[in-house]
Amino acid sequence: MMNLKSHSKTTIILFFTVFLFICCSNLLSNSNLDSVSKNNFNANKEKIINTIFISGNKHIKNQVILNRLPFKIGQPFDETKSNVAINNIYSLGFFRQVILEKEITSDDKINLFVTVEEKKLLENLEFTGNKAISTKKIKEDLKLEKLPTIDEEGLQKICNGIKKIYSQENYHNTKVTTEIIPNKENPEKAKAVFTIQDGPKSKIKRVFFKGNEHICSRKLSEIISSRENWILSFLDSAGQYDTESLEMDKHRIEYFYKDHGYIMATVADAEVEFSKDQRNILITFHIKEGDLFNVKKISVVQDEEFKEKDLFKNITLEENRPYSQSKLIETINNLKSLYGQKGYIYADVYPQIKPDEQTNQVDIDFYAEKGKKMRVNRINITGNTVTRDNVIRRQIDLKEGDIITSKALNESKSNVEYLSFFERDGVNWKIHRLTDDTADLEMNIKETKTGSFQVGINYGSDPQNPRPSLKGSINLEKKNLFGYGWDTGFMIQANRHSLQKLQAHFFDPSIFDSTASGDINFYRRWAEYEQWSNVNVTPKEVSTGGNISFGFQLPSIDKRLQLLLEFGVEDISFKKKVYATTQQQILQPIIDRTFQEGTLSYLGLDLVKDTRNHQIYPNKGYKLMFNTKTAFPFINQQYSFFKAELDASWYNALIGEDSLVLVLHGKTGAVTSLGGTIKKNDQKKIIPYKELFHMGGQNTVRGFVWGSIGPAWITGDPLGARYAIQFNAELVFPLIPDYSMKGHFFYDAGAGWDTPKYDGMEKRYLKRDKFDLRHSVGFGLNLTKPMPAKIDWGYKLDRKKSAGESPSEFHLSMNYAW
Repeated sequence: MMNLKSHSKTTIILFFTVFLFICCSNLLSNSNLDSVSKNNFNANKEKIINTIFISGNKHIKNQVILNRLPFKIGQPFDETKSNVAINNIYSLGFFRQVILEKEITSDDKINLFVTVEEKKLLENLEFTGNKAISTKKIKEDLKLEKLPTIDEEGLQKICNGIKKIYSQENYHNTKVTTEIIPNKENPEKAKAVFTIQDGPKSKIKRVFFKGNEHICSRKLSEIISSRENWILSFLDSAGQYDTESLEMDKHRIEYFYKDHGYIMATVADAEVEFSKDQRNILITFHIKEGDLFNVKKISVVQDEEFKEKDLFKNITLEENRPYSQSKLIETINNLKSLYGQKGYIYADVYPQIKPDEQTNQVDIDFYAEKGKKMRVNRINITGNTVTRDNVIRRQIDLKEGDIITSKALNESKSNVEYLSFFERDGVNWKIHRLTDDTADLEMNIKETKTGSFQVGINYGSDPQNPRPSLKGSINLEKKNLFGYGWDTGFMIQANRHSLQKLQAHFFDPSIFDSTASGDINFYRRWAEYEQWSNVNVTPKEVSTGGNISFGFQLPSIDKRLQLLLEFGVEDISFKKKVYATTQQQILQPIIDRTFQEGTLSYLGLDLVKDTRNHQIYPNKGYKLMFNTKTAFPFINQQYSFFKAELDASWYNALIGEDSLVLVLHGKTGAVTSLGGTIKKNDQKKIIPYKELFHMGGQNTVRGFVWGSIGPAWITGDPLGARYAIQFNAELVFPLIPDYSMKGHFFYDAGAGWDTPKYDGMEKRYLKRDKFDLRHSVGFGLNLTKPMPAKIDWGYKLDRKKSAGESPSEFHLSMNYAW
């Protein structure tokens, strides 16, 4: 009995012991879990910046450094911005070392420590030994005038910059030693000393090509920029050596070979050797040509939207012909443009080129990733500080929600450029993709000055002043007035004797922001017909008048086509009565009819299509004009006529965008009387002298004076023609990089014939009344700075010595484009 009780007691004690162990274990486990959770919570919790300590700075205030930090007291600390903080402080230019450290002060706060080491303050820059290049140029080119500090790293950068400047001037063996000299009184300041040994001037003497068996050295010499020095090197920069250009020449040679079918060609090395005296440079290109490869097969992936035949129209490579790298690139661009026209502006075209070295043939497969068509979400205009948004937007063909196509982008850009309110290449699109099928369009523009006040002098002949003479003018003009696109101007012109022209105009390209335009002109002109020599006084015609015109676009026919309707009134008078000399009394009836006073009222109706990309310096596009002018007999007492002219000009860049531009211009016209009689003398109503065609001069056929091509009286006095034709061809090229001066060579041809025959006119006294096409060639300059001007010298190809013609003529006038 005792034993049983003892066993039971032992069992109970063991049970309670196990129970207590389990309970304690659970409590301990829960306690550990709580501790881990708490620690994880604290680890993931953002640390708040408690304070920021800055040390090591002596000359730069704390606040300047604090402003460069992407951290603020009281805000969460983002460790990913540490590099940004360090770079921002370095960009101040005063420190050679920046250290950023953090200290955790509690569970949710930290302190930041910014320790900097300042560079020495730059006291002065000294350059010695530099004879070839002035200290002023070195400081200006390297922008050293406001350099605040200096250290060894900065010293080395300046040293490299000096060597580069010398290299550009062909001093390739220039040696530069540097030294930082601390200020004895103030060790925190120092001066930097650069000792320069110019060395001899070196130029490329010879260029050799080794390994070229299939392409001659002469052709390779033409494509590289590292060319041999020659007597006229100052014109084309030949002889200059540059390591970057040399590296580019290696790529040019490889590209040239691949463009001629040598797909494996490489330039292994470009060896540069200086002569003993360091004055001559010898360059040798080592070439591995490889074999000529022909195109065996071309394939292009098609789909439902683009048929194979449409795709192949854009492939310029040809099967069974040598491979061409330029044609490959051209094909890629053509296919991208094709996809872009359909709205796939992000289309990517990539070729797979598979050469077979055993047969020397290559297969080319073109693949395309069209992507999705993109629609316009918003169109933003940026960069316009003067021009109002609506002036630009009305030139843009795209609207919100439209599919973006390359054609619409290019045409819109061209339309905006045509306004001529912006810098050259100052209109550009940027596409900001938002989703897979939407994007914002940004048109960024760079405005140019559109106002001008010019005081000019020119020499030449013009419709108001037929004989070449010296003239002065004042021209005040403002395009894009108040940013509305309005064109306003005032001009006064005079020669050494008297006033010649007073003119004011106002043009609104979009009346009330519509598609209609409006133009108002007022003028008073004095025209001296000095080539009439057989009269008592020089005929001086005074014309006072004005006109108003309206333009209407015709988008249903062509969005570039415009109809112009013009109404004008002009009073024509002469300062003095003109009489023939006693020796030429037979000329008097002609004088009376030619210089007849009266009031001219007319209606003009014109059609204009202008696709040029710019009004002042176009390099592509064309302009067509059909102009009519009618003076109805029932509203004019003295005058009656119908005049029609067809004018066409075409521009095409032959080399680059502006390196060489071909300009072709043609014009033909006719004017005829509409009948009717003058009541006071019962004579037929006439065509005003100024409305006849007077060929010759800078605006028609250069090399001839005004009116010298066309009908004249036996005495040589020009009568004017009822019919005219002219042709002009120009090759235009820039002479300086900013295009403010251009040169041109020209060929001109023209004829005027058939003067009006009035009662009392004896035909036997007429000369040059029949068609006779005259020709000239010459050259000239177009200037936009300091003032617009056009200078031409023309030489007659068919000079008539018996008629007393001079061999050539010189013309100078305000600049213009056909």
